[in-house]
Amino acid sequence: MGKSNNPYMVAGTSLILPVFNIPMLLLLNAVIGMYGIVWSQVTADTLTVILSFYVYRKYRPAVEGRKEADGKG
Repeated sequence: MGKSNNPYMVAGTSLILPVFNIPMLLLLNAVIGMYGIVWSQVTADTLTVILSFYVYRKYRPAVEGRKEADGKG
């Protein structure tokens, strides 16, 4: 339970820090100063949730179809 069989999903979760957090930190610090540093984490987490929902909706039908084919659904 909790283990992924897809190495791309595991690699994708480890890319969240350099893809969202660091650019948001630099961008928001340049735009709104010290408050940008505070809000960068909130913004990066929000973008991560949006990306997670997209990935879930994109790959969920494939997972359910595979369960039905295996007789486990």
